[in-house]
Amino acid sequence: IFIVIAVAKWKTFGPISVQYLLPGIEWSAYSTGIVNLLFWTFTVGAILTLPVYDSVQKLAHMYYRRSLKRAFFVNGRDISFDVIRGNPYCPNILFGACLHDYRKPWEGR
Repeated sequence: IFIVIAVAKWKTFGPISVQYLLPGIEWSAYSTGIVNLLFWTFTVGAILTLPVYDSVQKLAHMYYRRSLKRAFFVNGRDISFDVIRGNPYCPNILFGACLHDYRKPWEGR
């Protein structure tokens, strides 16, 4: 988010103050040529990554789901909450599981 804020500030106040996008780097001073170059570079980059975006998101979700299964099912066996409660990371584990992998009990896999 820092990058988005920095670029928005540069784009908004750059014409007035001639500030640098990257402080201390001369070529990043505000100019319409750099603005157009950045715009087209990021637009083309977004369009090129669009076909694989869903796959990348699924890979991240599958990794996280695997991590949760490994955290709650040791060697294929369910861990009781009494054992989990003794873990100092217990609130973080339960909160993360509730937020990201919520599923109703009657829903299948």
